[in-house]
Amino acid sequence: MADQAQRVEIEAEQIGIVYHSAVRSWFPLLVLLTSLAYLIGDHVRGPAPYVWAGTVYAIYLARTLIAYRALRRELDPIALTQHSAIVRGMTTLLGVLAGAGFIWFFRMLPAESQALVTMICVGWIAAAVGVSGAFPRFLLPWFAAFGISLVVAWWLYGSSHRELVAVLLALLVVFLWMTVLDLGKTTSESIRMRFENVDLLQALEQQKQKIQDAYDAKTRFMTAASHDLRQPLMSINLLYGSLMRATDPSAAMNIARKLGVPVRALESILDSLVEIARLDSGVIVPRRTPVDLSTLVNELEEEFVPVANAKDIAFHVRADHGIAVIDGQLTLRATRNLIDNAFKFTQRGSIDVDVRRVDDKALEIRVADTGCGIPPEELERVFEEYYQVDNPNRARDHGLGLGLAIVRRLAQVQGGTVALESTLGRGSTFRIRLPCETHDERRREEAAPRPKHAAASRVPLRILYVDDDPDLQDSFAIWAESAGATMMFASQSSEAVAIAADPTTRPDIVIADYRLPGNTHGLDLIDELRRRWTEIPAILLTGDASPSLAQAAADRRVHYVPKPVSPERLEDEILRIAAR
Repeated sequence: MADQAQRVEIEAEQIGIVYHSAVRSWFPLLVLLTSLAYLIGDHVRGPAPYVWAGTVYAIYLARTLIAYRALRRELDPIALTQHSAIVRGMTTLLGVLAGAGFIWFFRMLPAESQALVTMICVGWIAAAVGVSGAFPRFLLPWFAAFGISLVVAWWLYGSSHRELVAVLLALLVVFLWMTVLDLGKTTSESIRMRFENVDLLQALEQQKQKIQDAYDAKTRFMTAASHDLRQPLMSINLLYGSLMRATDPSAAMNIARKLGVPVRALESILDSLVEIARLDSGVIVPRRTPVDLSTLVNELEEEFVPVANAKDIAFHVRADHGIAVIDGQLTLRATRNLIDNAFKFTQRGSIDVDVRRVDDKALEIRVADTGCGIPPEELERVFEEYYQVDNPNRARDHGLGLGLAIVRRLAQVQGGTVALESTLGRGSTFRIRLPCETHDERRREEAAPRPKHAAASRVPLRILYVDDDPDLQDSFAIWAESAGATMMFASQSSEAVAIAADPTTRPDIVIADYRLPGNTHGLDLIDELRRRWTEIPAILLTGDASPSLAQAAADRRVHYVPKPVSPERLEDEILRIAAR
C-alpha cells in the first residue's frame, strides 16, 4: 500500500510538471501553427489550412485552460491523477487531428514546401518531448499519431527520395520515442529520490529532536538527581558531626536514630535510579508464575493499612478470587508505587485498590484516590522522570518524582499499559492493565507466597565478605556483631579461596564486591569457589549499578545487590538466599 501511494504521488508530480509546461507553451504553438497554415495556404485553395490550424489550437487552448484550473485548485495526488485522464484524451485528439491534417495537405504541396513543413513539424515533435516528456503516458499517444502521420505522408506522397526520407523520419520517431521513455523514467526516479531525501531529512530532524529531548531530559534528570542526592548527604554530614561531638549516650542514640532518616532516603534514591536504568536496558525479563490474587492484596493491606490509619484515610483493597499467571514481584512493585503516590497527594477521604480480571487474558489494577488531582495538561508529563506537579522546590514529602516513571516501565516490560484519569481537586485514578493467563485452581499451592524473613531476626550464619575496602570491612564487623552472624574477611581472591578451603571456616554464604585487586572481579571469584564447592550461595554486593552487570550476575545464578543497602534488606536477602 505504501508503494502504491508513493507511485501515485510520483505520477502527480510528473503531471504537475507537464501542466506547468503546457501553460507556458501557448504562444510558441500559436506561432508554429500560424506558420504551418501560412505555408500550406500558399498551395491549398480556400480556408481549410486555417480552419485546421485554428481547430488544433482551440483544442490546445481548452486543454491548457483545464490544466491551469487544476493547478489553481491544488488537487491532491489521487484527484490530479484522475483529472489527467481528461487532458490525456484531449492530447491524443490533438495528435490525431494534427496528423490527419498533415497527411491531407502534404500531398498538395510542392517538394520545397514539403521539406519546409516537415522541418517545422519535426521541430514541433522535438519541442513536445521537452514540454511533455516528463510523463510519457501523456505524450506517447499524441507522439504516435503525429509522428506516424509524418512517416506515412512521406512514404505515400513525398516528392524526391520519399522512401529514404520516410525511413529517416521513422528512425527519428523511434529515437525520440525512446528518449521520451528515458526522460519519463529519469523524471520519475529524480522525484522518487527527492521524496526519499525529504523523508530522510524529516527523519533526521525527528531524530535530532529526539536526541535533543533526550539530552534535555537527561540534563533535567541529572540536575534533579544531584539535588536529591545532595540533600540527604548534607543531613548525614551534619548529623555525623553532631554524633562525633556528643558526650551524652542518650543524645548520641537520638542523633543515631535521626541519622537513619537521610540514610534511608539516600538508599531510596539510589535504588530508584538503578531500577530506572535496569528497566530501560531491557535486562529485566518478566517471570510469570501463578499468583494468588488474595495473597497479593493481603500483602498490600499489611503494608499500607498502618499508613492509612496514621493519616486517617480510608483504605480499601479488593481482589477477584482465584489465580493469575503474572510476574508477581513486578506487579507488586508497580502497585506499591501507585499506592504510595496516592498517599503522598491525598490528605483526606479514601484510597481504593481493585485487582480484577477484565477477561481471561487481562488483569487490571485500579488505584483511585480523593486527593488533589492533576491538571489536564500535566496528565502525560507526570510519567516523566523527576517531573512533579507543583513541586518546583523538590519538597521531600512529595517523593522523588520517579515512582510513576517506574510504574510505566514496570507495566511496559510485562507488555502492559498504564492509564490515568484525574479531576483537579477531586482525585485521580490509575489503571494498570497486564496480560495474564488464568490458572487451574488445583495448583493454587504454587501461588503461595514465600515466607518473609523477619528483618529484625538474627542471622546465625558464617559469612565470607570479600572486599578490599577496610572501612566497609569494619562496618560489616559491627553489623555482624549486632546481627548474630560470624564474619570472615578477605581482601582478594586468593585469601577468599584459602578461607573457604579450610573446613573449620568454610562459609555458609559468600558476599563479594565486583572489583577486586589483581584485575579480578567478584563473579570470577564466585565461579572459582563454586568449582570447588558446588552451588555455594553468593551475593554480588557492588557499587557498579550497570544493567549489564546485573544480567551477568543473574546468568550465573548470583544474587545482585547494589550498594548502598539497608541492614534490614541485607539481612532479608542473606536469609532468603541461604534458605534456598
